[in-house]
Amino acid sequence: KQWYQRRVAITAGAFGNEYLPCHIDLPYYTQPPSTYFFLCLKNECEGGDSLWVDSFAILDKLRTERPDYFEILCNTDVVFRAYSPGLNNAHVVGSYPTVELTQTGDLYRTRDLYFVRDNYMMIKDTDQDTRARWWEAYSYFRRQIDDPKNQLIRKLDSQEMVIIDNWRVMHGRLKFNVDKNESEKTRLMEVAYGDWNHLQSRILHQN
Repeated sequence: KQWYQRRVAITAGAFGNEYLPCHIDLPYYTQPPSTYFFLCLKNECEGGDSLWVDSFAILDKLRTERPDYFEILCNTDVVFRAYSPGLNNAHVVGSYPTVELTQTGDLYRTRDLYFVRDNYMMIKDTDQDTRARWWEAYSYFRRQIDDPKNQLIRKLDSQEMVIIDNWRVMHGRLKFNVDKNESEKTRLMEVAYGDWNHLQSRILHQN
C-alpha cells in the first residue's frame, strides 16, 4: 500500500498531514498483522517526524503503579469498527481488550487505534460505572503513550525502512507542512504487513 501525501488535504488519519497519535494498525482483525514494514520513498516536506513508543514498557510500569487500571484495560472489550462505503465496501468490526496477556500473565498484544474505535459504543459494556472506570484507565494509559519522553522521534530519510512489532510498538507521526510554498514537495510512504513466523523463517533460511 502506497501513501502519497502532498499539499492537497487528503483524508483524515494516516493519509492527511495532521498530527497522528501513536497507535497499532488493524486492531479490529481477529489477529492483526504482527510485522509492519514502513518504507520512506520521499520525505521532502517540513515536519512529519515519525514516532514510536514501546507500549509494553508503558504497561509494565502501569501494572506496578496502577494495577487497577491495568486490570480494567485487560478485561474490558473495546469495539473497533472500520467502514469504507463506496471504496471497497469493507465493514469490519471486532471487540477486544486494549491489553492481551498470555496464559502465564505475560504481555502478549496491545490494541489501540483512536479513529477506528466505535464512536457510539466505545466499549462493549454499557454499564455506566464500567464505562467511566475504563475511560479513566484508558486516558491514563494514553497520557503515557503520548508523552514525548516515552517516544522515539525521528524523521525518516528517503529509501529508509523501519520494521516494527505491530503488537507491541505503537507508531505515529508529527504534523508536516503543506502550505503553498511547499506545493512541489512530496511525502511518499509505502507500507506492507507480514507475520513474525514468515520473517523468522527467512532469517533461519539465510543462516
